[in-house]
Amino acid sequence: MGMYVPQRVATNAEIGAAAGVTEEWIVEKTGVLERRRAAAGENTADMAAEAGRLALKDARERALTPEAADDPGMLIVATSTPDRQVPAPVSDVHARMGLGPMPALSLDGGCAGFAQAMVTADAYHRIGQARTALVVGSHRIENFVVPSDRKTMPLFGDGAGAYLMGPVPPGYGMLTYQLVTDSTFVDALRTPYRTPDSAGVEPLHMDGHVLVDVFVREIPELLRKSLAEVGLTIEDIDHLFVHQANVQMVRTLGRVLGLAPEKVPTSGELVANTASASLPIGTVMAARERRIARGDIVVMVTAGAGVSGAVIVMRWY
Repeated sequence: MGMYVPQRVATNAEIGAAAGVTEEWIVEKTGVLERRRAAAGENTADMAAEAGRLALKDARERALTPEAADDPGMLIVATSTPDRQVPAPVSDVHARMGLGPMPALSLDGGCAGFAQAMVTADAYHRIGQARTALVVGSHRIENFVVPSDRKTMPLFGDGAGAYLMGPVPPGYGMLTYQLVTDSTFVDALRTPYRTPDSAGVEPLHMDGHVLVDVFVREIPELLRKSLAEVGLTIEDIDHLFVHQANVQMVRTLGRVLGLAPEKVPTSGELVANTASASLPIGTVMAARERRIARGDIVVMVTAGAGVSGAVIVMRWY
């Protein structure tokens, strides 16, 4: 596992001054205290490659699938903020990492992208096409927001996270998953097609109230359905990692599910909403703090543009 966030911290004071809101307003509405911003010349592929390198380094140091630390076998990159239209983002990341020939896929599932990438890697493994896979989520928001937009500017941050996925003993790893898209609110989060000349001209449009309502209303049922498939209930969850779309929303979901706050960790206070990088960043931060033990039931839930959602139930190894 690996994560990368840029060095530069964008404070609520800085963001609020540009967006015409107070620091207190940002915390009340989003729960975010600060977020990271990529440096000039630092782009989505750069951050993805660094997170990928750190994941391979972690695997090597912990002797987990050590043979894959030099050759991950497959590369999947999930991002909705590509640096250019062609080639695909995964090709840029592959080149930066200096990897050899291998299957490589780019996915644009918005905030659900990393979960979709995990499911894709698992499917390739099950059919014998990839024993291991490096899965990366990366996000750089600058070209998709304008500083004066108080709906989006305080909410998003930059960063990347990665997993090296590989074989685990029976009963561990991904136990089940659900992917779903409900296009009823397809325009609730959207941005126009980008070219170098149009970048930043029209900002990301987001109807936050609709997205929060859909998330809190529909995710619990999808979660219960997923758990039931493997004989589990909400009470069996040791750690629920929720996409950090909005820290206040994550806390609300935890209360709706009846889970203690310590079972629903949040990372968005310090890194904000990093879209497809949100889930790996959150889990890496928790793992570094040794909050997750082998055998724990770990659940990931996410939803984003489309509206696309995902639930992954795992037994941690």
